[in-house]
Amino acid sequence: MAEFPFIRSDFPGAPFLMPSREFKPPEERTSPVTFFVLGLIMVAFTFWTVWDETFTRRPWKAIQKQFNAYEQGLAEKQLAEARQKSSARLAEIDKRIAGLAKNLAGDAELMRLTQGLDKQKIGTFEKAQEFGFAKAVYDQAFFEYQEAIRQGHDTTRERRHVEEARKELNRLQPIADKAEAALAEAEARVAAKRKTLTDLERERRDAGKDIGDLERRLAAIRARTYDVRQAVFREYDRNNFNEPTMRVDRCQTCHLAIDRAGFEKAPQPFRSHPQAGLYLNKHDPAAVGCTSCHGGQGTAITSVGKAHGYVEFWEDPLLKGPETQTKCRACHAQVFNIPGAPHLSRGISLVRELGCFGCHNIPATQDLRKAGPDLTRIQEKVQPGWLVSWIKRPRDYNPRTKMPFFSIGDQEALDLATFIWGAGQRKAPAEKPEGLNDPALIQQGKELFESAGCLGCHIRNEADLKLGEPVKGVDGRPLVYRNRDFGPSLGKVAQKVQPDWLIRWLKNPKAYWHETSMPSLRLSDAEAKAIAAHLLSLAPADPKAASAKLGGQAAYERGKKLVAKRGCFGCHAIPGTENLSKIGPDLSAFATKKKFELSFGNVVDIPKTWEAWTFAKIKNPKIYQTEREELLMPNFDLSDPEATAIRTLLRSMIPHSAPPSALAKMDDRQRRIEAGRRMIEKYNCVGCHVVENWGGDLLRRYPDPAQGPPLLNGEGAKVQPDWFFKFLRNVVILRPWLKVRMPSFQMPEEDAAALVDYFAALDDKLRPYVHFDRAAVPPAAAVAGKDLFQKAECLSCHGEFPPPQGQEPPTAPNLRFAKERLRPDWVLDWIRNPNRLQPGTKMPTFFPNAGLKVPVLKGARGEREGELWTYALDAAADPELQENQIVGLIIGGRTHVAKVKKVEGRKVTLTGLGDLGRTIGKAEIENHGDPIDPEVLGGDAYKQIEVLRDYLMLEEKFAPPAKAPAPRAQTPPARPRG
Repeated sequence: MAEFPFIRSDFPGAPFLMPSREFKPPEERTSPVTFFVLGLIMVAFTFWTVWDETFTRRPWKAIQKQFNAYEQGLAEKQLAEARQKSSARLAEIDKRIAGLAKNLAGDAELMRLTQGLDKQKIGTFEKAQEFGFAKAVYDQAFFEYQEAIRQGHDTTRERRHVEEARKELNRLQPIADKAEAALAEAEARVAAKRKTLTDLERERRDAGKDIGDLERRLAAIRARTYDVRQAVFREYDRNNFNEPTMRVDRCQTCHLAIDRAGFEKAPQPFRSHPQAGLYLNKHDPAAVGCTSCHGGQGTAITSVGKAHGYVEFWEDPLLKGPETQTKCRACHAQVFNIPGAPHLSRGISLVRELGCFGCHNIPATQDLRKAGPDLTRIQEKVQPGWLVSWIKRPRDYNPRTKMPFFSIGDQEALDLATFIWGAGQRKAPAEKPEGLNDPALIQQGKELFESAGCLGCHIRNEADLKLGEPVKGVDGRPLVYRNRDFGPSLGKVAQKVQPDWLIRWLKNPKAYWHETSMPSLRLSDAEAKAIAAHLLSLAPADPKAASAKLGGQAAYERGKKLVAKRGCFGCHAIPGTENLSKIGPDLSAFATKKKFELSFGNVVDIPKTWEAWTFAKIKNPKIYQTEREELLMPNFDLSDPEATAIRTLLRSMIPHSAPPSALAKMDDRQRRIEAGRRMIEKYNCVGCHVVENWGGDLLRRYPDPAQGPPLLNGEGAKVQPDWFFKFLRNVVILRPWLKVRMPSFQMPEEDAAALVDYFAALDDKLRPYVHFDRAAVPPAAAVAGKDLFQKAECLSCHGEFPPPQGQEPPTAPNLRFAKERLRPDWVLDWIRNPNRLQPGTKMPTFFPNAGLKVPVLKGARGEREGELWTYALDAAADPELQENQIVGLIIGGRTHVAKVKKVEGRKVTLTGLGDLGRTIGKAEIENHGDPIDPEVLGGDAYKQIEVLRDYLMLEEKFAPPAKAPAPRAQTPPARPRG
C-alpha cells in the first residue's frame, strides 16, 4: 500500500481510488485577489520609478531651479534700483518727448516736408527700379555677347544689343543718381526738423539701456530649460595599462555661476570662483575642467556626496582647505614657488630645506646636495663629548636646528658617535691658538661679526632675531620660503667646535668642505681670529667635551650598523656609507595610498583617513609604532602649519602628471627666472639683498640703507652680463668704505651663469651681449661730457678710496668700473632720473623734470621763422616748462625737437619745428629737463645726458678738474641717441 498512497486502506477488499479534482483549463481559471495586489504593487512601483527618475535621481534640477530663482531675484532687485534711479530722468525725458512730439504733430512745415519726402521716396523708387531693369537688360545683352564669342558665332547683332542697352543705362544713371540725391536732401530736411526729438529719443534709449538689459536678462532667465552641463577631456586619467582615458566633468550643472562675475557673495553652490582673475583667466573650465584641480567624481550628479567623491573606494575626493593647492603640481612641477599656492610652496621648501630626500625618493630634489654637513673630517671640527650629546638631543644645543630627534638612548648615541668619529680622518694638525680670551680681540671680533654681514645667515641669540623696519618697497610675495635659519645658531659654538678649526673655517670654508654654502668673507688671519674669539666667548666651553672618551671597536661596529639602519648617510657624507641605499619608502606616488595600506598601529583616536594618518605621522613619526614594529623616521618638531604644508605636498605626489596640452608652458625667460630662483635659495641672496621686492633682512639692521647691501631690483637692466659673471666668480670691491662685505662664494660657472641669466630675464634683457661703439663717439662729445662731468662735481661722491688728504670719503661706487660694469642705455636712464630707478637713492637729480610727458589736446601752426615754424599747443595739464627750454614733441611715435617760446598756463608755444601740418591732433610734449649748463649743446638736457654717458663709457681714469678753468667745449655734431 505504501506504493499507492492515494489508495484508502481503511476498507477491506479491493483497493479504492480517491476521486480526483475537477479539471479546469487555465483560460477558465481566475485569481482576482492576486492580480489586484500585483496591480497595486505595479502601480506603486511605476509611480516610484517616475518619482525617483524625476526627483530623487535628478537633484540638480532643483538646484538649477533655485539658482534661477536666486538670479531672478538679483536681477529684479537690480531692475527696481535701476528704474528708481532713472525714473525721474526718464519721466522728464518722456515729458519733453511728448511735448515736442505734440508740437511737431501740428507743424505745417514738417507735414509738408514729410509729404514731400513720401512722394520723393516713391519717385526715387521708380527711378531706381527703372535703372535696375535697364541694368538687367544690359547684363543679359553682355552675357549673350560673351557667349557668342565663346561659341564662335557672328557677334554683330549681340554687339548692337549691348551698345543699345549701354546707352539706355547711361541715360538712366544720372536720373537715378539725381533722385537719390533729392531723397537724401529731403531726408536731411526732415531729420533737421526732427533733430531735437531724435536726440531726446536717443538720450532716452541710453538712459534706459540698463533697464532694457535687465529686462532682457530676466526674460532669458524665465526661458531657461534644465539641462546637464558637461565637458569631456582627454588623457587626464589612465587605466591599469597606463592608457589615457576620457574624463567627464559635470560640476557646472550645479555650480552655474562659477565662471561668472557678480556672484561673489552668493551661497554655495552659486558662488563665483574666488580670485577668478588669478585662477580662471589661465585655467578655463571648458579646457581643463574642475576635477583636474579640485578632485571629486565629475560624472556623478545624483547626489552632492557622490559628486564630491565622498564614496567608498573613490580615490580622488573633493579637496578642501590647503589641499586644494595639491593639484597645482600636476601642471606646474617645474615651479617651486607657485603663485596662489602658499601651502604647497611652503611644503616644497620644507622638504628641500629639511632634507627629506635623504631617506625618501622625492621628485624635483635631484639638484640638491645632502642637507647636513660633511663628516669626513669631523675629528678636526667638533669636541667628541659634544658629538654624543648632539646625536642624542640636538635641540638641547640649538632649538632652531634642522637636525631631527631620533629618540635613541645613551648607548646608541655613544655607538653612533664612535663610528662617525672613527670613520672620519684629520688632515690639518691640531693647534692651540693663543690669546682668544683677550677682551680687546673679542670686542674687535664682535664689531666685525656685526658689520661684515654674518647676520645675513646666522644668529647668536634671540636678540639677533629683532630686525629694523621693513625695507621700503619690499612688498612682494615671498621669493623663497625660509622655514629654518639658513646657517646654524652660533650662541653655543664654544661647546661644539675646536678653536683652531673655527679660525681655519672662517678663513676658507671650502678648504674644509667643498660643497658648503658658507662663503668666504676674505678675512685676514687677524680678522678670522677676532671673530672666532668673539664667538667662543658667547658661552662657556665644556672642558669635559674635549677629553671625553668614545667607545671601542665593539661600539664602532654597532655604530656602523646603526648608521646604516638610521640612514644618517642620507644627510651626511660619512666614509664607508657611499654605496648604501635610502632607507625610506618612495614618496613619488604616496598620494595614491589607500587607507587600508596605511598602518595605524594601536592608535584608535585618529580618523581612518589618508589626511589624518599623514598629518599625525609628520607631527609624531613614531605614533604608530608598536612593540613588534619599530619606526625609524625621526621627529623634526614641526608646527601644525608646517605639517599641513608637507601633507599638501605629499597629496600632490601622483604617478602621472596632467596631459601635455595642459602643462604650464615656460618660455626661455620663465625658465631662466625659475633656475635663478633656485640659485637665490641655494646662496641665500635675500638674506642680505632685496630681490624681486623681497628679502633684505640684513639691510633692515642698518638705520642708513646706504651703508648696507644694495637693492638688486633692476640689476639685470643695470649691469653688463660679462662683468656680472666675472664679479660673481671673483668679487671686486665696489664700495670699499662700506663695512659690510660681498662674500666670495667661489660658485661654479653654471651657477654664476644661472644668476646672470636670472637677473637679465627679470628685466627682459635676454640678449647676452652689450655693445657700445666707442669709436663712433665724436671727440667733441667726449670733451663736452668731461666738461659737464666736472661741473656736476661727480667725483665729490664717486671719488677714490681712501680719499686724498683733506677730502671727504666717497659715498658712491668708483666710476672706473662704469664702462665695463654698467649698460650704456641704463646709464642714460639713471642720469635722467635716478629716483625713478631706485626710489630713495642719494644720487642727486641733475636734470629736473627730464622725461616728464604731458598730453597735447590740440595744436595749430603759427608763424613761419625762416624754414621753421612755431606751433601753439593746448596741454592737458600743467606742463611745468620754462621759456627757451628744449623739449620733444612726440607725434605718432616720432620725436621732433623744439624750443619753448612761450608758456601761458596750459598754452605752450614751441619754435624750431618743421612743417607738421596746419593742425596737430594727438601728441605729447616730453620735457628734456633743466640742463647743467644752458650754454653747452644748445641747452638740450638730453644731449648733455648723452655726452655724459659717452664720457663715462670712454674715460679710463677720472680726475678732478684743474684749478684753472678749462675752455668751454664746442658743440659736437648731433648723432642719434642710445
